Amino acid sequence: MRVVESTLLLFDVPWTLTPTKSVSLDVRGTEASAWTPASGVFLEAAQMAVDGTSDGMRATTTHGAVMEGTFGAAGEAWQMTVPASLVAEDRRPEIEDLVSLVVTAGWRRAGWIPLHAAGLTRDDATVLVCAGSRGGKTTFSMAMVNRGWRLIGDDKLLLGAPHGTWIVAGIKHVMNVDPVAGAWFSELGDLTVLPEYSAWSPKRRVSLASVWPAAAALQGEPTHLVQLIRTEGRGEVKVSPLSIADRISVLLHQTVIPLDPAIARHITSTLAVRAERLLGVRVEVPDDVYAQPHALDAVEEALR
Repeated sequence: MRVVESTLLLFDVPWTLTPTKSVSLDVRGTEASAWTPASGVFLEAAQMAVDGTSDGMRATTTHGAVMEGTFGAAGEAWQMTVPASLVAEDRRPEIEDLVSLVVTAGWRRAGWIPLHAAGLTRDDATVLVCAGSRGGKTTFSMAMVNRGWRLIGDDKLLLGAPHGTWIVAGIKHVMNVDPVAGAWFSELGDLTVLPEYSAWSPKRRVSLASVWPAAAALQGEPTHLVQLIRTEGRGEVKVSPLSIADRISVLLHQTVIPLDPAIARHITSTLAVRAERLLGVRVEVPDDVYAQPHALDAVEEALR
């Protein structure tokens, strides 16, 4: 239950852009789980397989957790069953994956496409920052906030057109920050005094408002795409243009595409069109660059 709660608390932005629906989540523990693994017809991930059902979804994880959802016009009802052995072995990521399935299914049913990307906005520019896991999106975003940009989100966004105009919307302003970033951003203080939120990562959870109170933004109309490449050692920031093919590829890699043909077609066609209309740059950032006050000047010049 602590894992479920901490995962849901990440999404701290009050939702005002579209009407909300009811979602219930019933979590139950069991001593032994007699479970039938899902086949992954709808979605297959590293630790989770998801099938569509006649009225919703059913998902199972590698070590026996089961999630079943029923969808209706008013919202969704989910039931999670977790075997005691999974809790005893502290397989936290499997629970986090199931909770993410709940929120992602709700967003998709409401017409949004979830993106694993950061969003920054200033004046008429809104930038999608794309990188792989641990690719430096949060650190880069904090550096840009220090330069006057506002943050829509450091690694999770929603893309949609609720009123006819395509926007990216923020859903979380809690940042997952590596304590080493304190060497570059004195505002963070000593993050090692905060608890690690996962045994698999040294990062700490930091509220954006606690560090930069006026830096939060709720939405923006995307104008630019940055492919962020983190490099080791010392060096300078390198900025180069992205072709249309590169922009489409980068954006498609920032979302999960289910195997359902209709949903996959909608996501891929939407992202391809959006990517084609964005100005794109590749930004190579060495690990030590944030100690240099003018290191990102070239990036801002490319985003004008």
